[in-house]
Amino acid sequence: MSALERSKAISNKPMIVKSLFNIGCCYKGLGDFNRALAYFNQVILEGEPIHATELLLVYYELSLFHLSQKEFIEGERFFKRGLEEAKNRKK
Repeated sequence: MSALERSKAISNKPMIVKSLFNIGCCYKGLGDFNRALAYFNQVILEGEPIHATELLLVYYELSLFHLSQKEFIEGERFFKRGLEEAKNRKK
């Protein structure tokens, strides 16, 4: 049983988010950007309700990806989301 499966079995949301982020990073490292994006988007879905710390990292990763694809509007959108998340954490 994988860490993600175990985390889901016991409904450990922070660990689910961490596992999803780590899997996304692995796929990114392998050059499988479509799978990486799918996992990063799952991080957002699972992480936003619990204000997961991985949100800052995933917004950064998504902004870099979109900017590298010359998708400037989408890249800027994720960059701004990351800035907002960082500001909210300082409060």
